[in-house]
Amino acid sequence: MTRNRFLRPGPILGILAAGGLGLVAPEIYTGTFSDVGTFALVAALGLGVGVWVVAVNRFVTQAVLRLGLLIVPLGALAFAIVWPYLRPPTEVDEAFPTVVAAAPANLEPETTNPTTTNPTTTNPTTTNPPTTTTAPTATTTTPPTTTTSTPTTVPTGPVELARAGFQGLTGHRGSGDAAVYRLEDGSTLLRFEAVDIGSGPALNVWVVPGDDRRDLDGGTFIAPLTAERGNQNYTVPADIDLTDGTWTVLVWCDTFSVEVANATL
Repeated sequence: MTRNRFLRPGPILGILAAGGLGLVAPEIYTGTFSDVGTFALVAALGLGVGVWVVAVNRFVTQAVLRLGLLIVPLGALAFAIVWPYLRPPTEVDEAFPTVVAAAPANLEPETTNPTTTNPTTTNPTTTNPPTTTTAPTATTTTPPTTTTSTPTTVPTGPVELARAGFQGLTGHRGSGDAAVYRLEDGSTLLRFEAVDIGSGPALNVWVVPGDDRRDLDGGTFIAPLTAERGNQNYTVPADIDLTDGTWTVLVWCDTFSVEVANATL
């Protein structure tokens, strides 16, 4: 009698692995069902894996080759897509970048050199009587005049311009702050402070105009996410002013096209 195929070790192990994955990293499933596009992408990926497994089992007769064709590609796929959810979160603690501020103008006092006038004294002249004595004439010297200009006050250190708290999206965790600073050289810095953002593959930082944005329409790519936790710095393009209007800082998963966390400035 033929044994039911659903009672074979392979399907049973697959079901157990899927259930365990849901317990350890539930954001995989919450992200999958966040919208139709993401669900279709994951479904297509799962269908492709299923077709590959069936094709290898049916057409490859050598056991060693069949095992290699299953383990190598499926293992690489799991490492690229699943492992980022299971590995420990990465953490960094970046300090503010060091910049050289422009030197303020007119800091040294300007001094007007005095003109010294030597006093002129007329010595008395003595002649035979009658004798006439001329009194000496004193000349007063004006003291030097010193002009000192007041130095221009230049702010030292980064100046905070805006701040907002992160929230997790589609089942991912999200906490900490996104802050905008003006540095001493006049450039703008986007800084994540004490963040804890959900893990996932290919996480990138975007800025999108508008309030509580959860898509990339009209947004600007900033950089790949440095780490899921800690303090980190991102350079903002010079043509973007995050203090002009409302902006959303969005952490986006490129692999599954799903939002992970955001903060509205």
